Amino acid sequence: MQAHRAHEASDGRVMRSMLFVPGDRPERFAKADASGADAVILDLEDAVAPERRPLARTETARWLQAGARTVPTWVRINPVATDDALVDLAAVLGGRPDGIVLPKARHGDDVRRADHWLEALEARLGFPRGRIGLLPLITESAGALLNAGSFTSLPGRVTGLTWGAEDLAADVGASTNKAADGEYELTYALARTFCLLASAAAGVAAFDTVDTAGRTDPRRIHPDGRRDCASGARDRGLRGRTWRRHRGLRGRHARQASSAPGRARHRCGAPRLKQGRTP
Repeated sequence: MQAHRAHEASDGRVMRSMLFVPGDRPERFAKADASGADAVILDLEDAVAPERRPLARTETARWLQAGARTVPTWVRINPVATDDALVDLAAVLGGRPDGIVLPKARHGDDVRRADHWLEALEARLGFPRGRIGLLPLITESAGALLNAGSFTSLPGRVTGLTWGAEDLAADVGASTNKAADGEYELTYALARTFCLLASAAAGVAAFDTVDTAGRTDPRRIHPDGRRDCASGARDRGLRGRTWRRHRGLRGRHARQASSAPGRARHRCGAPRLKQGRTP
């Protein structure tokens, strides 16, 4: 089944930035919504200790159901190989999140399994089939990286692919994933390339991994003069990225818009946010 591109949304909003917020920190939800990020991801996985996941599910569902959000709001669930994943989906889907972020996908079958769960829950809740979007992380283990080709035939609700460097480093036993100049070491640069190629082959957008550098980290300035890591990601063909810090996002968006005129903007421009749709 051919996946669709994440281009048009009813409000025309573009997805240049997706801001992670721990699902057990409800006092941060409204701030994230107003931060200038193009989308918010309420996290039920790595940002939440296992014993606090029931609380995170409750708070995330409450925020979604309140209807106070002004930007698209996604939820990162736990991996499909865990007992938590389906519990996460059952807890939050009634609040109509705009999409689900699927971590640690090992191969395309994990994506299809999540899609089947979503189809069943959509039917139970009376939602249109494919309403909830899906964004898999596809390189968080060595096995997933070697299975990158399995992510090229995707369910129609998949709006993009993204990748992860931190869990991949842990999986291969590395103590770091970056060189002294701030660029990713070869293994992780390869993971980003595989994500980009799989996305292009599947016909969906590619999103860069979470930005972990501090605002004043000198490694954010590239030797070739590019302003920061976000601009460099866009130059490589990645359409947006995920973030953990919200400060400066509006200014970063303005710089991206002013630095990408004409042909460059067409080549690297960000895709537009949309909800999942029927395949």
